[in-house]
Amino acid sequence: MKRTNISATFNFCSAGKTLNEYTLTLTQPDAGALARPEDFPARLTRWLQMQGDDAKGNAEAPKSLENARVSLRCTEETMARIERQFAGDILSVSPPAEHQRGTVYPPKLDPWDISKW
Repeated sequence: MKRTNISATFNFCSAGKTLNEYTLTLTQPDAGALARPEDFPARLTRWLQMQGDDAKGNAEAPKSLENARVSLRCTEETMARIERQFAGDILSVSPPAEHQRGTVYPPKLDPWDISKW
C-alpha cells in the first residue's frame, strides 16, 4: 500500500496556527454558582491551562461580554474541543467552524489528466 503525502494546504491540522475570533453564547441555567455566565471565562481559562493550549499558543484568555457571551481567540481545532467539553454550557458559537475536525482534503485532480486514469 503506497502512502502519499498530502500537501499542508489540504490538511488544515498541519496548516499552522491561525487564531480566529469566536463568540460563545452561553446557556443561562436557573441555579448553580459554577454555572453562572460570569464564571465561565475562569473555568475555560483553567481548562485551557490544563490542556496546555495557552502555553502552545493555540488560545488566548477568554473575555466576558454582556448578555452571557464570551469572546475567545483560538485555533479551530481548540474550538472543536471546547465545544465538545463544554457542550452543556455553550448554546452557540459564531462563526461556525469552517472545517470538520480531522478532515483531510484530497488534492484537486484534473479529470482530463490521462496519467490518473
